[in-house]
Amino acid sequence: DYNGIVKGILKDKAKLLNGPIPDGMWGYDSSLPVMKQDMAAAKNSLAKAPQKITNLNYMYSDKDANWEPIGLTLQAALAPLGINLKLEKTANATLRERVGQADYDIAVGTWSPDFADPYMFMNFWFDSKMQGLQGNRSFYSNPQVDTLIREAATTSDTAKRTELYQQAQKTVLNDSAYVYLYQKSYTLPMRDSVKGYVFNPMLEQVFNLGTQQFAAMTSTQIAALATDDIEAMETADLRALGSARKFNSLHTDTGAKNLAMELTYGNPYRYTF
Repeated sequence: DYNGIVKGILKDKAKLLNGPIPDGMWGYDSSLPVMKQDMAAAKNSLAKAPQKITNLNYMYSDKDANWEPIGLTLQAALAPLGINLKLEKTANATLRERVGQADYDIAVGTWSPDFADPYMFMNFWFDSKMQGLQGNRSFYSNPQVDTLIREAATTSDTAKRTELYQQAQKTVLNDSAYVYLYQKSYTLPMRDSVKGYVFNPMLEQVFNLGTQQFAAMTSTQIAALATDDIEAMETADLRALGSARKFNSLHTDTGAKNLAMELTYGNPYRYTF
């Protein structure tokens, strides 16, 4: 129940998706319909399945408070189809490990791109060479899609890239590689006295502290960052470098790719899948 999740769980602080490339990202295809619940189509698809499905497992962690009610919503939707969905809550590290090993039936997660390019969605999620925690967490494989997205990644012609990505997107949607739940919206309150703040639409809760850190660095520190020549640095330099690396680690962890059920893009770019 896509609408139920957005309205009931997210309190309308999200919008429905129509595919892996979110609204606000170039390459977005506005001609595609948004996701909707269709019980008749679901029953028809299950009837065609080579093996009868009666039990499934939904794996989630407490990283996002919305994941449990999403699982309960899915559980209620699958029951009329004769499918018993068991919810399994794990530590987030365990969830990530098992997703990377394809040890799950359904897993929930979020994704934020590292830079504003459909490559961060299409190539990471669907290239057969990217299977596992690094991106393709549904372990999807389609030679036609591989060809399209790899060509899109090697040309600088934006119009051509858009055409290739949109063609590949239609194929993966038809293959039901993921379930795309919503694109998250954010309300960011601040005092009138705050000036010059620019919201980062890429990675949730990642701020421009890294830029400030680098701006204050000496040439020795910057050189060490580039060469990892730790011995060349003074103690004070090492503290600053440690802070910068901690930020970079946070950046990587916050932008961590997540799972195989596909749930949201936020800002214009973050979403859960």
